[in-house]
Amino acid sequence: MPKTFWSAVNAIAFTHTKSQSVWPSLSYHQAIPPGAHSQHKDTTAKSVVGFGVLTAICGVLTGDVQATPGNGQDVLICYPTTGSGQSGNRWLGATVHGTHITFEGGIGRTGPFALTVVLAVLKCHPALVEVETRWWLLVGELSRLRGPRTPAQPTFTKADLRQASNDSDATLAMMALIDSLYYSMKALFSVGEMDHLDVEPTQATLFLPPEEFTILKGTLPTTAPQPSAGNTPLDELLRVSRRGGRVLITGPTGVMKTETAKAAAVRLERPLFVVKGSPNMDDQDFLGGYQMVGGKPEWVDGPFTQAFLRAQEAPVVLLFDELLRSDPINLSSAVGILDHVSAQEAGLMGVPHLEEGRYYLLRLKNGELVWAPVKNVLLIATTNLGDGYIQAGQSIDTALLGRFNLHLDMEYGDPAVTVALYERLSSDPQLAAHLYSIEVETRANHVSRSGLLEREANPRVVISWLEAILALVEDGWERHEAFRRAAETTLIPFCVPRNDFGRLEPAALEDLRRVLNEQALKLV
Repeated sequence: MPKTFWSAVNAIAFTHTKSQSVWPSLSYHQAIPPGAHSQHKDTTAKSVVGFGVLTAICGVLTGDVQATPGNGQDVLICYPTTGSGQSGNRWLGATVHGTHITFEGGIGRTGPFALTVVLAVLKCHPALVEVETRWWLLVGELSRLRGPRTPAQPTFTKADLRQASNDSDATLAMMALIDSLYYSMKALFSVGEMDHLDVEPTQATLFLPPEEFTILKGTLPTTAPQPSAGNTPLDELLRVSRRGGRVLITGPTGVMKTETAKAAAVRLERPLFVVKGSPNMDDQDFLGGYQMVGGKPEWVDGPFTQAFLRAQEAPVVLLFDELLRSDPINLSSAVGILDHVSAQEAGLMGVPHLEEGRYYLLRLKNGELVWAPVKNVLLIATTNLGDGYIQAGQSIDTALLGRFNLHLDMEYGDPAVTVALYERLSSDPQLAAHLYSIEVETRANHVSRSGLLEREANPRVVISWLEAILALVEDGWERHEAFRRAAETTLIPFCVPRNDFGRLEPAALEDLRRVLNEQALKLV
């Protein structure tokens, strides 16, 4: 990838213009809050609003940028440009070979970012899943404010966007997409998976007129998700974190409940305090107690107390993992812990001179009274529910359940959290994306959806598969061959049903191997 090309793209992102009217609430180089940062963000880099990226996104939303998916591989956009004082339309194409993207055409003012949005929404590259997710979250926010899109009104007007800019949730969704789009492209460039040819895209004149193929009108796959605002568990946690709150996450084993809670702390860049549920724990494990230190009893704070003390200074995340593994009798103390009072009530109880707001209060066994602002504590509890799990309780007491102001039931792992975990374990973003693609494919081909597979893959199975892949690569196997071979002893026996003779069902086995072979070829 020539450095001059990325330099040009970077210039488009941040020096395209220093003023804009399409989303007035965003200012030039405005800082993007940590909760909206992309998982692909450089750890030392700043996240700021780039007007070039913003302009490209708004152009797609309004239909000024229009696209054709072609056959699903070659994608072409037509977008307005005002370069060199001249107005008109420009064409920019992208050819996708496996996981490699090549831009073709002049990059213009906003073209690369607009085209990458199109590639993400049309599912042309597995590494753009975060961009796709955040695109539909933004569309969901806009639809909430303006009303759903219809065939007669498939796009949003510039007036719609200006009005949406006054809404804090819509503006946060826009900033999240800006950060994701910029850093996803940068990540692809850095690993050599996106480059540019300065030639006009071929067959541009053979496509339909631009007004016929807006991405918001009729070219999307029928399965394209259109979630409402904040549809993923991680997004919900980030939303609650703005004001503090108590969130209960339930779901079957292996759907990344704990990882999602930890990911929220990482995204928010907040200290994380963890309580791990177990049958023999009591309130000392929550709050603290006296322990023998140096031959004499000494008070040691528990995780709740540590979190509340820290929250007096700055926001924190407090995780109660495996809630129902704790004895129900001992959980009763958690009911009082989650109660909160006003500043005036706190004063009457012994904590005077607090600012207006809501506060948690803990009375410790050493007599100390510990307080914390509700707005500074994101408390997350995770648990399995149902008779299929060995735990101290099978249901949550009504009084305790009522203390949670949000209940997230996770059927599957959050895509961004799951892919990020696979990337961290493999140090290979491309492999991680293909692993997740297979995981999603097993859901679509499950018997509950008239498919052939008995079980859907879950992150625990995929991690076992990944570990087997890495072991084979260490032994000298090519990555794509290791991808296929490791599946034979991990993924396939888990997902494929067996016939009456105990053998793997041939039709289901052949179909899953076909999908694996298709993905493996992209790893060559």
